[in-house]
Amino acid sequence: MFGLFGPEKVEFIDIYESTLTFRSKKKKHAPGHVSKVRLQVFLGETVQSLPLEVVVDSIRQLPDKSFLVISKILGNSEETQQMITIIDSAPRPDMGRLARRSERIPIGLRCLSQQLPGFRAVTVDLSLHGAQIQCEGTIEPGTVLDITFELEMSDLPKLTLRAVAVWSVAEEERRKAYKAGVEFTQQHPQTQVLWEKAYAYLLKMQSASVMHRSMSSDFSD
Repeated sequence: MFGLFGPEKVEFIDIYESTLTFRSKKKKHAPGHVSKVRLQVFLGETVQSLPLEVVVDSIRQLPDKSFLVISKILGNSEETQQMITIIDSAPRPDMGRLARRSERIPIGLRCLSQQLPGFRAVTVDLSLHGAQIQCEGTIEPGTVLDITFELEMSDLPKLTLRAVAVWSVAEEERRKAYKAGVEFTQQHPQTQVLWEKAYAYLLKMQSASVMHRSMSSDFSD
């Protein structure tokens, strides 16, 4: 009975403070939903199954039809910190291209959000599913942000996407400079169509730029 109706066994991917990323075979984890799971973690020389209660921040499907879930661990602060310490000692699996379904475009777009430190940032790169940004302060992982990207396209100058912060660090080379990674959550269907159109355009422009630089280099040799 427990095997049929107990908490789902999920695969550990990463943890940052109380923000836990795991892989699930089921689509039952909706944003805002509280889920009970058994996290499969490699500790020492054995795989252990840790019971957890989490609230889901975002979910997206991977090419193998499983789901990548970003969540926040629930519980009292002392128990949660003990669990985080245990999980943080586990090795992270290398998901490679599996976790990155779309190509990253190295591009600097201005973006605005009331949830950003200083209310503004610039993208370092972005994909169909998320972005790396430079900002003016740290962002707590799990923070939900409504980010307006200045696309500078004639038919779509701006677009607002909902995202969740996955990680945030200070840049070692520059003072008072920070980077953060955000994962786009499920958008309104119309917004998703516009974003896919914008991403395809940016990817095309990036490819054309790379080809132009390559041709210029060939002629200069």
